[in-house]
Amino acid sequence: MSISEDDVKALSIKSYKVGSAEVKFNNLPFCTNHTIAARKEMCVKMRVAYPNGVGVVLHLAAEPLRQLGKHLKNADKPYARVVVQKDVQMSELVMHARSMFSKDLPSVAGIFLYLCDGDVERIVSLQAPFKEYMERAMKDDGLCHFVVTVEAVFGGEGGRR
Repeated sequence: MSISEDDVKALSIKSYKVGSAEVKFNNLPFCTNHTIAARKEMCVKMRVAYPNGVGVVLHLAAEPLRQLGKHLKNADKPYARVVVQKDVQMSELVMHARSMFSKDLPSVAGIFLYLCDGDVERIVSLQAPFKEYMERAMKDDGLCHFVVTVEAVFGGEGGRR
């Protein structure tokens, strides 16, 4: 199975706009700038840039993954990969990720957080202990601009690039 250009067009959720747009989601205003692109290894990536709001990111990110799952009916269970370029409210991010994907995406096989700290990329699996990241989050719980990348990968092993 492969993802064609038609698949990518089908994944362009009508309620979202490609490019920058001022929108309201859960009564929180934020600016979104995202693109959806297909890759040969059957991976669809949505890149989103937000000035604030962690819960909003994961709520919004869940919808394209749901649509992707509906569109690729014969696909294996996906896993979601979230990339955060700054440690922004890590405790809240982790809790929201667990809540959103377990409630809204029961078919997701696993969820993985890729935390970019400078040039060092650390990996946290939400199916594994993450106490150290929770403790670190409590020390620095401020909001700042960050970029989140969510990938739904079908037919692959969780956590594999």
